[in-house]
Amino acid sequence: LEAGLGNHLRLTGGVPSVSGAVDPATAPLVGIVTPLDEIKMWSEVAFSDAAPARVKASASAVYRALEPLKSRLENLHTNLNDEDVLDLVDAVSDCLDQAWNAGDGAFAQRRAAHFMRCVGVCFVGHAQDRLRKIHVWVDKWKSVEPVLRFTHRMLGKWETVVHELTAMLWADGGSTRNAWLGAPFTDATTTKAKARIDEVFKMREAQAELTALLTKEERRSLTLAEVFAPFAGLDPLQVSTYVAPLWDAALSDYDARMLPVETRISEKLREHFGARLLPSLAMALLNHEDPGADASPQPHQVFREVMKYTELLRRPAVARALDKERAAVADGLDKFLSDVKTWCDTRSASLLMGQTHKEKGQTRTGRNTTEVIEGVVWCVQFLERVATARSAASALVARRAEADGDFEADAVDKRGTVLQQEIEELCRELLELKNTLFVEWQESIVEHLGDFKLDLGSKLMDLDASASGNVKLHYNSELVSLLREVRQLTALGFTVRKDIAAEAETARKFYRHGMVLRQVANFYNNIASEMIFCQKPMMLDEAVRFESVLTNPKDGLGQVITWNNPTALETYISKLQGVAGTLTDKNRRLRKWHRTLAEKVTHLFSNDLVRQKEAWKRGVKEIRTIFATLEPEFRKELQSAWRVHWDYQLYKALEYQYHRGLETLNDVLPTMNVSLVFKQRRLQFDPPLEEIRTNHYKQVKDFLNLPLAFKGVSAASEKPGFFRGMVDSPAGAAGCARVYEKTEALFVKLADEHKRYENWVTLGTVDLEAFVETRFQSSEDFENGFALVKTSSKQ
Repeated sequence: LEAGLGNHLRLTGGVPSVSGAVDPATAPLVGIVTPLDEIKMWSEVAFSDAAPARVKASASAVYRALEPLKSRLENLHTNLNDEDVLDLVDAVSDCLDQAWNAGDGAFAQRRAAHFMRCVGVCFVGHAQDRLRKIHVWVDKWKSVEPVLRFTHRMLGKWETVVHELTAMLWADGGSTRNAWLGAPFTDATTTKAKARIDEVFKMREAQAELTALLTKEERRSLTLAEVFAPFAGLDPLQVSTYVAPLWDAALSDYDARMLPVETRISEKLREHFGARLLPSLAMALLNHEDPGADASPQPHQVFREVMKYTELLRRPAVARALDKERAAVADGLDKFLSDVKTWCDTRSASLLMGQTHKEKGQTRTGRNTTEVIEGVVWCVQFLERVATARSAASALVARRAEADGDFEADAVDKRGTVLQQEIEELCRELLELKNTLFVEWQESIVEHLGDFKLDLGSKLMDLDASASGNVKLHYNSELVSLLREVRQLTALGFTVRKDIAAEAETARKFYRHGMVLRQVANFYNNIASEMIFCQKPMMLDEAVRFESVLTNPKDGLGQVITWNNPTALETYISKLQGVAGTLTDKNRRLRKWHRTLAEKVTHLFSNDLVRQKEAWKRGVKEIRTIFATLEPEFRKELQSAWRVHWDYQLYKALEYQYHRGLETLNDVLPTMNVSLVFKQRRLQFDPPLEEIRTNHYKQVKDFLNLPLAFKGVSAASEKPGFFRGMVDSPAGAAGCARVYEKTEALFVKLADEHKRYENWVTLGTVDLEAFVETRFQSSEDFENGFALVKTSSKQ
């Protein structure tokens, strides 16, 4: 019985039809209370025997459009997560649009308006359910804030959806004859509920700001926790005219309770602004005049700090108390907007009118970045900063509380309103510049697209027929730039033209292949500088194999590989990477060994050839060991050029130390102990002078002949004469002569020492008894001799 009555009420509104036919276009709306009733009505008409065939067909089309909403609307009051609810708003929009365009206009405007009104009631009900699960006035702000934000977002999104449908999509009838007539649809219940949520949010946000600024003692003495007591028992989303007086009375009581709190918080904010925020703003604006300055903080960061106290600053009592501070913030906003306007004009002039001597939009200021793209990014960044300034400007406009009937807008209020208008105008200018730059970028890309567009049917690369013999890849570097720019612009919310997007997609599809081929081609084109010249014979086989694969991109059937053959391209790149990797690996290892040999030879430059002869032997032995270690992989004959190279480096080190040794040889040769002895009535050296001369000249000769006996690491240096040049050179010959001169001078000095002591032993060289018998005949001779001795001793 209940089902039958419901069906009758939905189709006829309780008024029987004279003809008995069912027509939704004329059916009353009294029986449609929820969106589900509307969907059920279209279902009943679609399957009704009493409805004409035309009506049934139209009803069937409308039902099919709305039917996907049935289960989702039934589950709306269950525990759906936030994203599911927002997806439902989008789904309602899509289904409504389909229903509007279905059934030859069967979904009349009055039914669509009523359906949207019912859906709005459902969303308001869902918001009420969410708020009833928490204690809006008592729970901590952390748990209340996300619920208020979501419900406000949900209702705001629904308002946007119905406005877009009725003001834009349906206004001209679209692809059907069904057009929305009159003003766009608005739902008073949804609008009031959204405004009420916004009001509650701002009151709770103000309390959170107060909690952060006041100490625990201050909060207790000012009874901050009790300011929301007037709202106890009131449902915030009861927005009908019947409960409006209760809400207004509670709001008035709340304002009265807030007065002592506002007085104290005004003092705290004055201190905070004077000590921190306003000095920071002044410094930020000073540095902001120089865009290249590393300013910390920036003006928009200070404005974001001001935004934290928006709700407090908008309280009438706080606004009056902080009049000077608000005026200073207004001055800062004015200066910031002036700077942004100047920069906007400058960029606009340079980007849109200053391109006469260069390709428009193609001047690159950074890696893969054009001036135009940088300009777009700049616009987006400053739109965000200006949006922050707009929020800060809104904090300067005090609320008109009904409790303050005598409240009049002061000068700062008016300035805040003017600043908001200026910011809106600046935002429009930035948006216009951003869109103009985007259009210019698209035109420039389309104009030059043919120059770097990837031809999928072309070969991967060509070999330059000129003397350079370089490989030219058909994956242009401009494609990489295009891909990055398209990604940037897409991320910024732009919709790129289809032809540009298609080319960017092609560039993305072959990006990995292109980068690998470019890297390999660059290695091939610069192989002369990548390889050490003397090591090239050691990598000849790998280089020939690499060149063969690189310059002959063919598949298994011998066909030339093109970009539109991804399977063959993938196989070819794998093969190319393999041979290139082998060559690169060998080149890298040989370069490493080359550096190691360089370190060892460099170390020999600092080893004294006379004193550290053993260190020289060890160093040369280590070098020979390195070459021997590499012989299993690189045959000795392939190492020939490399070995000769290092022989010449050894020659330099040996020549340096050899010539240095010639200068100091006699000073640094091992010390020989020589004694003067009186033996066999003769003063003589021990060891004998001949032995001393022989030993010394042997050491000198060993050093002087060292280059003649020295062997390097190549076959060329194993033959006598490779290092002889340092001996036969003018410097070498002169050095050898100096060595012999210093040696002879040393022996002359030794002979002088012999002469010095020779008279001391004169008496020991004769027979004294025979000498006396011969020379002393009388006592007078003895006395004369004794006197001569005494005289000599005195001298």
